[in-house]
Amino acid sequence: MSTIMGLFSKSKSKEELVAVFDIGSASIGGALVSIPRKGSLRRRPKIVYSIRYPIALQENLDFERFFTRMLEALREVAVKVKEASPAVPQKVICFLASPWYAAQMRMVKVRKNSPFVFTKRVAEDLIGKELRAFEKFHLKKYAERGDEARIIESKNIQVLLNGYKTNKPFGKKIKEVELALFISIASLDVLDALGETVKRFLNAPTVHFSSFLLPFFIVTRDLFADQEDFLLIDVGGEVTDISVIKNGVLKQALSFPLGKNFFIRIIAKDFKRSKEEASTLLSMYLSGHLEESLESKIDGIMQKAREVWLEHFQKSLVEISDNVSLPETIFLTADNDVTQWFAETIKKERFSQYILTADKFNVIVLEAKTLHSFCRFGRNTERDPFLILESIYLTRATCL
Repeated sequence: MSTIMGLFSKSKSKEELVAVFDIGSASIGGALVSIPRKGSLRRRPKIVYSIRYPIALQENLDFERFFTRMLEALREVAVKVKEASPAVPQKVICFLASPWYAAQMRMVKVRKNSPFVFTKRVAEDLIGKELRAFEKFHLKKYAERGDEARIIESKNIQVLLNGYKTNKPFGKKIKEVELALFISIASLDVLDALGETVKRFLNAPTVHFSSFLLPFFIVTRDLFADQEDFLLIDVGGEVTDISVIKNGVLKQALSFPLGKNFFIRIIAKDFKRSKEEASTLLSMYLSGHLEESLESKIDGIMQKAREVWLEHFQKSLVEISDNVSLPETIFLTADNDVTQWFAETIKKERFSQYILTADKFNVIVLEAKTLHSFCRFGRNTERDPFLILESIYLTRATCL
């Protein structure tokens, strides 16, 4: 604790303490992250404390109970984050995984007969008009279901001037501009409950929100700059998300409702064990620590469950490909105990009969050992790949 206080006791500190919460569908992660301020020679964030707490697993998923148990897990994490530091975080941000948000890419394109100067004001006007159109259609759909929603982020992730990408677009005379706009929304009830829970323990005046998909995309794009075309796959507790990136832009994203918990429920049902025992059996099976007879039985169950998950995965690939060749490179995130199993499951399967790919997928797992060199860590801090990825994003994007 004294180390954390020492880092942030001076008002002119070159680092900013940020509380990060990873809101998943199987667990909640929390971290205190030291973010270098602009102008600092240090460019890597430092995770000075982290924790992850499971969301109690239901036998049959009911959204209201699921929501309640998620908030219970968040309270546990928020208490631990509060206790970890006497210093008050300057900012708090919650990253939402599926099913807590929805996202869409919007392409904004303007072409004129006469050249015009592209300015920040022009960009803001174009983005504002697109956001109003988005709100009119999508927020209305939430209202029709008896729910309210709010845009939590709108990021311009690419600018094309006269068909060419540029990182310095303003002040140039052009005839055509195209903006790639990433927009995500979430239920107002969810946002209010998350915000109230975090504020109660951290005394934060404001809680910021972001999708998990945006940092997943931005960090992957930046760290693997040689890859312009790839898939992002995030296997959560209840949901698997798939996103397609072409020419460095998020083109499409969809989900199907099968994740890690699907396998735990099947093991619990077939073995007539509790969900907690089934979770332990799954972890022991994947790590090779089960006795041979028990391993053989679970292997049979897992193979059948694997076929069900693959069937949904294949259908999603068909839908997302839309008769266009999909990238062969996949970047995968999942819980540590199941990451390699999902990676091998995807790599071993040949999908060419369903979608347009030249060969088997090349799967790159974004696990802690892949990302740890881009972060600094406090003593005895757990290497949590989701919190690492989100911490890296905080140093690479203006997201607060």
